Amino acid sequence: MASRGAVPRAWPRRLPHHLSRDRLSLALAPLRDGGWGEVTAGAGGGKTSLAVDWAESQERPVVWLPLGSWQRDPHALASACCAAVRRIRPGADTAAQEWLARPGGAERHAEEAMRALADGSGVETSWSWIVDGVEVLEGAPAATTLLDRLLVSLPHGHQILLLGRRPFGGFAWRKARLEGRLIELGPQELRLLPDEVRALARLRGCEPSAEDVEDLMRRTSGWPLGVSLLIRNAGTWCGQDLEGYLTDEVLAGLSPGNLALLETLSPLERVPPSVVLGLEEDAVSRMQELVREGLLLPPWDGEGWVLPGALRDVLRRRLEERGDWHIRARELLSVLRTAGLDEAAYRLARESGEDDLAVELLGRLGPGWIEEGMWHRVRTELAVLGQERAGRSVILAWLEAELARAEGRYAEALSLLERAG
Repeated sequence: MASRGAVPRAWPRRLPHHLSRDRLSLALAPLRDGGWGEVTAGAGGGKTSLAVDWAESQERPVVWLPLGSWQRDPHALASACCAAVRRIRPGADTAAQEWLARPGGAERHAEEAMRALADGSGVETSWSWIVDGVEVLEGAPAATTLLDRLLVSLPHGHQILLLGRRPFGGFAWRKARLEGRLIELGPQELRLLPDEVRALARLRGCEPSAEDVEDLMRRTSGWPLGVSLLIRNAGTWCGQDLEGYLTDEVLAGLSPGNLALLETLSPLERVPPSVVLGLEEDAVSRMQELVREGLLLPPWDGEGWVLPGALRDVLRRRLEERGDWHIRARELLSVLRTAGLDEAAYRLARESGEDDLAVELLGRLGPGWIEEGMWHRVRTELAVLGQERAGRSVILAWLEAELARAEGRYAEALSLLERAG
């Protein structure tokens, strides 16, 4: 029987300043009796860090199988699976290797070879399996089927955790997902909470103020790598490393269509669901891909999605350098108004300098805000728009009069109405 101590370590070491997150480890606890789990998030989403924590907590042998693009070839993938099993139990892959050596190899004998490999792992002890990078098998049906057959053939009691930027597409795995038999963690669960941001900063020698934490959350939306790149030693906050990573790694790896959609959405602080329906025909499917990648995240409150602030800033600079930012903003304004999303349109009109439209929209929104008791908000918006316009418009004067009336300043309200004509 293979013991944990007799098995060579096969998983990555914890990085310096590693933050263990008990709430995520607890979410994976049900796997201990033999179950399937999947952690899906984009680059820097915290998948590997969580899996390392999980591997460190195991008393049983751990099979760590990292996948690379070369393993899209079924024979290369089968060889990697055999090597991973052989590391724990020498000779356990002998029968599988015999099947792979037959004419047709892995493509023809995948089921038999993987069943033999699963049998070789034994039933007298269970292992913990971690397969890292399953997204590389997309578009490689033979390799996907091979891994799927290995996982489904493992004896009861083995626990399996898959890591990927997108969900694994194997048939048995998809069936388990639909039946609710998977423990699934995605970008939303992996986001750092404010207390975790503060804890990570402290590990790096910083003592962040409440304002620092709020700024980090605004710029990253809790994206783990984003927070790490913004925090440097001795309390120094650096945006250059994060911006370089976003440009060179994240945006450079997107398909042209997904990058174009991100650029189109970047003028929005929050992306309402109905906006996507007003865009190009394939926007919904592309949006789903961006959500799976963790580039669009559910907001902490309300509906829709948000772009991490730092990503939005990078996209805006790219558009401004091409002279396209205001063009995209106007296109979105049209979509927002058609969808009846006046408040989102108002925020965008303000940000993009479309003052006349902003005044018109404030005239629609203001009475409702006053009725709901949001007087301070109306007063603030009136002050900002009044300063930005050379002349006070009739709409602003009328809204200011409505606010004065609501606050019981009747004489002032009458005077404002008379001046507005």
